[in-house]
Amino acid sequence: MASACESDTLRHAVAAAGREPAVALQSLINDAKVKLLAFGENHWWNNPHRHLLSASMPLLARHGFTHLALELEPHYQPILDSYVAGLIGRAELESSLIDAGGSLANELSAPCPGFFGLLESARNAGVSLLTIDKDKSDRYWYHADFANQPRERHMAERIDEVLQQAPDKKVVVLCGSNHLYRRPREAQSEFPSMFELLAERLMQAGDRLSSVAAVLYTDRQMAGLTFAHLYAITTWTQEPICVSTQDCSAVSQLYLGEDRRCPWGGCFAGKLDECPGIAHGICTAIPMSPILAGYWDALVFYPAGWNRLQTR
Repeated sequence: MASACESDTLRHAVAAAGREPAVALQSLINDAKVKLLAFGENHWWNNPHRHLLSASMPLLARHGFTHLALELEPHYQPILDSYVAGLIGRAELESSLIDAGGSLANELSAPCPGFFGLLESARNAGVSLLTIDKDKSDRYWYHADFANQPRERHMAERIDEVLQQAPDKKVVVLCGSNHLYRRPREAQSEFPSMFELLAERLMQAGDRLSSVAAVLYTDRQMAGLTFAHLYAITTWTQEPICVSTQDCSAVSQLYLGEDRRCPWGGCFAGKLDECPGIAHGICTAIPMSPILAGYWDALVFYPAGWNRLQTR
Protein backbone atom coordinates (compact mmCIF):
# COMPACT_ATOMS: atom_id res chain seq x y z
CA MET A 1 0.00 0.00 0.00
CA ALA A 2 1.45 3.37 -0.99
CA SER A 3 2.03 5.94 1.74
CA ALA A 4 0.12 9.24 1.69
CA CYS A 5 3.24 10.98 0.38
CA GLU A 6 3.73 8.41 -2.41
CA SER A 7 0.06 8.62 -3.31
CA ASP A 8 0.31 12.41 -3.54
CA THR A 9 3.37 12.16 -5.78
CA LEU A 10 1.59 9.71 -8.05
CA ARG A 11 -1.51 11.89 -8.22
CA HIS A 12 0.49 14.94 -9.30
CA ALA A 13 2.50 12.94 -11.85
CA VAL A 14 -0.66 11.53 -13.45
CA ALA A 15 -2.38 14.92 -13.44
CA ALA A 16 0.62 16.42 -15.23
CA ALA A 17 1.02 13.63 -17.80
CA GLY A 18 -2.61 12.63 -18.32
CA ARG A 19 -4.62 13.51 -21.43
CA GLU A 20 -8.03 12.76 -22.81
CA PRO A 21 -7.88 9.32 -24.46
CA ALA A 22 -8.98 10.72 -27.85
CA VAL A 23 -6.10 13.21 -27.80
CA ALA A 24 -3.59 10.55 -26.81
CA LEU A 25 -4.80 8.18 -29.54
CA GLN A 26 -4.53 10.92 -32.14
CA SER A 27 -0.85 11.40 -31.32
CA LEU A 28 -0.22 7.65 -31.62
CA ILE A 29 -1.88 7.22 -35.00
CA ASN A 30 -0.33 10.39 -36.42
CA ASP A 31 2.91 8.41 -36.44
CA ALA A 32 2.85 6.78 -39.88
CA LYS A 33 5.31 4.11 -38.72
CA VAL A 34 2.79 2.70 -36.22
CA LYS A 35 1.41 -0.27 -38.14
CA LEU A 36 -0.13 -2.03 -35.16
CA LEU A 37 -2.18 -0.45 -32.38
CA ALA A 38 -3.55 -2.73 -29.67
CA PHE A 39 -6.18 -2.16 -27.01
CA GLY A 40 -5.66 -4.41 -23.98
CA GLU A 41 -8.55 -5.14 -21.65
CA ASN A 42 -9.80 -7.35 -18.88
CA HIS A 43 -12.49 -9.46 -20.51
CA TRP A 44 -15.37 -7.89 -18.63
CA TRP A 45 -18.82 -7.41 -20.13
CA ASN A 46 -19.43 -3.97 -21.64
CA ASN A 47 -16.27 -2.46 -20.24
CA PRO A 48 -15.57 1.13 -21.36
CA HIS A 49 -12.37 0.26 -23.24
CA ARG A 50 -14.52 -1.48 -25.85
CA HIS A 51 -16.61 1.67 -26.20
CA LEU A 52 -13.48 3.81 -26.57
CA LEU A 53 -12.20 1.65 -29.41
CA SER A 54 -15.65 1.58 -31.01
CA ALA A 55 -15.85 5.38 -30.99
CA SER A 56 -12.31 5.55 -32.42
CA MET A 57 -12.90 3.24 -35.39
CA PRO A 58 -13.84 5.98 -37.91
CA LEU A 59 -10.69 7.92 -36.98
CA LEU A 60 -8.54 4.79 -37.21
CA ALA A 61 -9.99 3.96 -40.62
CA ARG A 62 -9.20 7.46 -41.87
CA HIS A 63 -5.60 6.92 -40.75
CA GLY A 64 -5.31 3.75 -42.81
CA PHE A 65 -6.12 0.96 -40.36
CA THR A 66 -7.51 -1.85 -42.49
CA HIS A 67 -8.21 -4.68 -40.02
CA LEU A 68 -9.63 -5.14 -36.54
CA ALA A 69 -8.11 -8.27 -34.95
CA LEU A 70 -10.13 -10.05 -32.28
CA GLU A 71 -9.39 -12.77 -29.73
CA LEU A 72 -11.77 -15.23 -31.40
CA GLU A 73 -11.21 -18.75 -32.71
CA PRO A 74 -10.75 -19.32 -36.46
CA HIS A 75 -14.11 -21.01 -37.04
CA TYR A 76 -15.79 -17.66 -36.36
CA GLN A 77 -14.07 -16.04 -39.36
CA PRO A 78 -16.83 -16.94 -41.89
CA ILE A 79 -19.43 -15.38 -39.57
CA LEU A 80 -17.43 -12.15 -39.36
CA ASP A 81 -16.94 -12.14 -43.12
CA SER A 82 -20.68 -12.59 -43.67
CA TYR A 83 -21.42 -9.71 -41.32
CA VAL A 84 -18.93 -7.38 -43.02
CA ALA A 85 -20.37 -8.35 -46.42
CA GLY A 86 -23.88 -7.50 -45.23
CA LEU A 87 -25.13 -11.08 -45.56
CA ILE A 88 -26.21 -11.23 -41.91
CA GLY A 89 -27.32 -8.54 -39.48
CA ARG A 90 -26.18 -7.66 -35.99
CA ALA A 91 -28.78 -9.84 -34.28
CA GLU A 92 -27.56 -12.95 -36.11
CA LEU A 93 -23.96 -11.98 -35.44
CA GLU A 94 -24.68 -11.68 -31.72
CA SER A 95 -26.45 -15.05 -31.55
CA SER A 96 -23.60 -16.70 -33.48
CA LEU A 97 -20.90 -15.35 -31.12
CA ILE A 98 -22.80 -15.53 -27.85
CA ASP A 99 -20.65 -18.42 -26.59
CA ALA A 100 -17.37 -17.24 -28.10
CA GLY A 101 -15.90 -16.23 -24.72
CA GLY A 102 -14.34 -12.96 -23.63
CA SER A 103 -17.53 -11.84 -21.81
CA LEU A 104 -19.47 -11.32 -25.03
CA ALA A 105 -22.63 -12.03 -23.02
CA ASN A 106 -23.50 -11.39 -19.39
CA GLU A 107 -25.10 -13.74 -16.87
CA LEU A 108 -28.52 -12.99 -18.40
CA SER A 109 -27.20 -13.92 -21.88
CA ALA A 110 -27.44 -10.29 -23.02
CA PRO A 111 -24.92 -9.54 -25.80
CA CYS A 112 -22.19 -7.04 -24.90
CA PRO A 113 -23.13 -3.62 -26.37
CA GLY A 114 -19.50 -2.49 -26.29
CA PHE A 115 -18.16 -5.48 -28.20
CA PHE A 116 -20.87 -5.76 -30.82
CA GLY A 117 -21.03 -1.99 -31.18
CA LEU A 118 -17.32 -2.14 -31.94
CA LEU A 119 -17.84 -4.72 -34.70
CA GLU A 120 -20.62 -2.60 -36.17
CA SER A 121 -18.45 0.52 -36.02
CA ALA A 122 -15.59 -1.32 -37.76
CA ARG A 123 -17.86 -2.62 -40.51
CA ASN A 124 -19.38 0.82 -41.08
CA ALA A 125 -15.87 2.29 -41.35
CA GLY A 126 -14.87 -0.27 -44.00
CA VAL A 127 -12.50 -2.15 -41.67
CA SER A 128 -12.15 -5.93 -42.04
CA LEU A 129 -12.61 -8.24 -39.04
CA LEU A 130 -9.94 -10.85 -38.26
CA THR A 131 -9.93 -13.80 -35.84
CA ILE A 132 -6.51 -14.41 -34.31
CA ASP A 133 -6.97 -16.98 -31.52
CA LYS A 134 -6.24 -20.71 -31.68
CA ASP A 135 -8.90 -23.38 -32.08
CA LYS A 136 -9.81 -24.57 -28.58
CA SER A 137 -12.04 -27.45 -29.61
CA ASP A 138 -9.35 -29.94 -28.55
CA ARG A 139 -9.37 -30.03 -24.74
CA TYR A 140 -5.55 -30.25 -24.86
CA TRP A 141 -5.17 -27.39 -27.34
CA TYR A 142 -2.87 -25.59 -24.91
CA HIS A 143 -0.52 -28.43 -23.95
CA ALA A 144 2.98 -28.90 -25.35
CA ASP A 145 2.40 -32.51 -26.29
CA PHE A 146 -0.69 -31.68 -28.32
CA ALA A 147 -0.04 -28.21 -29.73
CA ASN A 148 1.73 -27.68 -33.02
CA GLN A 149 2.23 -24.01 -32.27
CA PRO A 150 2.25 -21.91 -29.09
CA ARG A 151 -0.78 -19.66 -28.68
CA GLU A 152 1.16 -16.37 -28.51
CA ARG A 153 3.05 -17.22 -31.69
CA HIS A 154 -0.15 -18.26 -33.46
CA MET A 155 -1.78 -14.92 -32.62
CA ALA A 156 1.30 -12.98 -33.67
CA GLU A 157 1.54 -14.79 -36.99
CA ARG A 158 -2.14 -14.21 -37.80
CA ILE A 159 -1.58 -10.48 -37.44
CA ASP A 160 1.74 -10.56 -39.26
CA GLU A 161 0.13 -12.32 -42.24
CA VAL A 162 -2.03 -9.24 -42.75
CA LEU A 163 0.78 -6.75 -42.21
CA GLN A 164 2.91 -8.48 -44.82
CA GLN A 165 0.19 -8.54 -47.48
CA ALA A 166 1.02 -4.97 -48.53
CA PRO A 167 2.89 -1.96 -47.14
CA ASP A 168 -0.37 -0.07 -46.53
CA LYS A 169 -1.91 -2.71 -44.24
CA LYS A 170 -2.41 -1.62 -40.63
CA VAL A 171 -4.05 -3.53 -37.80
CA VAL A 172 -5.83 -2.52 -34.62
CA VAL A 173 -6.29 -5.27 -32.01
CA LEU A 174 -8.63 -5.86 -29.10
CA CYS A 175 -7.40 -8.61 -26.78
CA GLY A 176 -6.40 -9.34 -23.21
CA SER A 177 -3.80 -6.94 -21.81
CA ASN A 178 -1.44 -9.79 -20.90
CA HIS A 179 -0.78 -10.52 -24.57
CA LEU A 180 0.50 -6.98 -25.08
CA TYR A 181 3.25 -6.24 -22.61
CA ARG A 182 6.81 -5.81 -23.84
CA ARG A 183 9.57 -6.53 -21.37
CA PRO A 184 13.13 -5.29 -21.89
CA ARG A 185 15.05 -7.78 -24.00
CA GLU A 186 17.12 -8.94 -21.04
CA ALA A 187 13.94 -9.71 -19.05
CA GLN A 188 12.23 -11.73 -21.78
CA SER A 189 11.99 -15.47 -21.39
CA GLU A 190 12.23 -18.04 -24.18
CA PHE A 191 8.45 -17.78 -24.45
CA PRO A 192 7.62 -14.19 -25.48
CA SER A 193 4.24 -12.50 -25.42
CA MET A 194 2.39 -11.85 -28.67
CA PHE A 195 3.54 -8.23 -28.68
CA GLU A 196 7.16 -9.12 -27.97
CA LEU A 197 7.11 -11.42 -31.00
CA LEU A 198 5.54 -8.78 -33.24
CA ALA A 199 7.79 -5.98 -31.98
CA GLU A 200 10.88 -7.87 -33.08
CA ARG A 201 9.60 -8.29 -36.64
CA LEU A 202 8.23 -4.75 -36.97
CA MET A 203 11.42 -3.17 -35.64
CA GLN A 204 13.44 -5.05 -38.24
CA ALA A 205 11.16 -3.56 -40.92
CA GLY A 206 11.52 -0.04 -39.49
CA ASP A 207 7.90 0.03 -38.27
CA ARG A 208 6.39 0.39 -34.81
CA LEU A 209 3.57 -0.88 -32.63
CA SER A 210 1.81 0.57 -29.59
CA SER A 211 -0.36 -0.83 -26.83
CA VAL A 212 -3.05 0.98 -24.87
CA ALA A 213 -4.16 -1.01 -21.82
CA ALA A 214 -7.23 -0.39 -19.67
CA VAL A 215 -7.08 0.08 -15.91
CA LEU A 216 -10.54 -1.08 -14.82
CA TYR A 217 -11.19 -1.01 -11.10
CA THR A 218 -12.58 -4.15 -9.50
CA ASP A 219 -13.06 -5.24 -5.91
CA ARG A 220 -12.61 -8.89 -6.90
CA GLN A 221 -9.65 -10.79 -5.55
CA MET A 222 -7.34 -11.25 -8.55
CA ALA A 223 -4.52 -13.81 -8.45
CA GLY A 224 -1.13 -13.17 -10.04
CA LEU A 225 -0.67 -10.24 -12.38
CA THR A 226 -3.13 -7.45 -11.62
CA PHE A 227 -3.45 -3.70 -12.13
CA ALA A 228 -4.59 -3.30 -8.52
CA HIS A 229 -1.58 -1.10 -7.70
CA LEU A 230 -3.00 1.45 -10.14
CA TYR A 231 -6.56 1.44 -8.84
CA ALA A 232 -6.03 4.47 -6.58
CA ILE A 233 -5.78 6.62 -9.70
CA THR A 234 -9.24 5.50 -10.82
CA THR A 235 -10.73 7.00 -7.64
CA TRP A 236 -9.26 10.44 -8.38
CA THR A 237 -10.80 11.05 -11.75
CA GLN A 238 -14.38 11.44 -12.94
CA GLU A 239 -13.45 11.00 -16.61
CA PRO A 240 -11.12 8.56 -18.41
CA ILE A 241 -7.53 9.76 -18.50
CA CYS A 242 -4.72 8.38 -20.66
CA VAL A 243 -1.10 8.37 -19.54
CA SER A 244 1.89 7.62 -21.73
CA THR A 245 4.13 5.45 -19.57
CA GLN A 246 7.20 6.87 -21.32
CA ASP A 247 6.22 10.33 -20.08
CA CYS A 248 5.35 9.32 -16.53
CA SER A 249 8.03 7.39 -14.67
CA ALA A 250 5.94 7.40 -11.48
CA VAL A 251 3.49 5.12 -13.28
CA SER A 252 5.88 3.19 -15.51
CA GLN A 253 7.94 1.90 -12.58
CA LEU A 254 4.98 0.53 -10.65
CA TYR A 255 5.22 -3.21 -10.09
CA LEU A 256 2.01 -5.03 -11.05
CA GLY A 257 2.90 -8.58 -10.11
CA GLU A 258 4.50 -11.52 -11.89
CA ASP A 259 3.50 -13.44 -15.00
CA ARG A 260 4.74 -16.24 -17.20
CA ARG A 261 3.92 -16.54 -20.87
CA CYS A 262 3.47 -20.29 -20.82
CA PRO A 263 3.12 -21.04 -24.55
CA TRP A 264 0.34 -23.57 -24.06
CA GLY A 265 -1.21 -22.23 -20.88
CA GLY A 266 -0.80 -25.45 -18.91
CA CYS A 267 1.59 -27.25 -16.60
CA PHE A 268 4.20 -29.43 -18.25
CA ALA A 269 4.63 -31.50 -15.11
CA GLY A 270 0.98 -32.36 -14.36
CA LYS A 271 -1.24 -35.05 -15.77
CA LEU A 272 -2.71 -34.11 -19.14
CA ASP A 273 -6.30 -34.56 -17.99
CA GLU A 274 -5.64 -32.17 -15.11
CA CYS A 275 -4.04 -29.42 -17.18
CA PRO A 276 -6.00 -26.30 -16.12
CA GLY A 277 -5.43 -24.29 -19.30
CA ILE A 278 -4.85 -20.55 -19.45
CA ALA A 279 -3.96 -19.38 -15.95
CA HIS A 280 -1.18 -17.70 -14.01
CA GLY A 281 1.13 -19.33 -11.52
CA ILE A 282 0.67 -22.88 -12.82
CA CYS A 283 3.55 -24.10 -14.91
CA THR A 284 6.64 -24.58 -12.76
CA ALA A 285 8.81 -25.28 -15.81
CA ILE A 286 8.83 -21.61 -16.81
CA PRO A 287 10.08 -18.95 -14.37
CA MET A 288 7.88 -16.05 -13.37
CA SER A 289 8.76 -12.60 -14.71
CA PRO A 290 8.14 -9.31 -12.84
CA ILE A 291 5.87 -6.97 -14.81
CA LEU A 292 5.94 -3.18 -14.63
CA ALA A 293 3.24 -0.76 -15.80
CA GLY A 294 5.75 0.68 -18.25
CA TYR A 295 5.68 -2.51 -20.33
CA TRP A 296 2.56 -1.08 -22.00
CA ASP A 297 2.93 2.14 -24.01
CA ALA A 298 -0.12 3.87 -22.56
CA LEU A 299 -2.70 3.23 -19.86
CA VAL A 300 -6.26 4.51 -19.82
CA PHE A 301 -7.58 4.93 -16.30
CA TYR A 302 -11.36 4.62 -16.10
CA PRO A 303 -13.35 5.99 -13.12
CA ALA A 304 -13.75 3.43 -10.36
CA GLY A 305 -17.52 3.24 -10.84
CA TRP A 306 -17.34 2.26 -14.52
CA ASN A 307 -19.22 -1.00 -13.91
CA ARG A 308 -22.18 0.89 -12.41
CA LEU A 309 -22.36 3.29 -15.33
CA GLN A 310 -22.43 0.81 -18.19
CA THR A 311 -24.63 1.44 -21.21
CA ARG A 312 -27.19 -1.35 -21.29
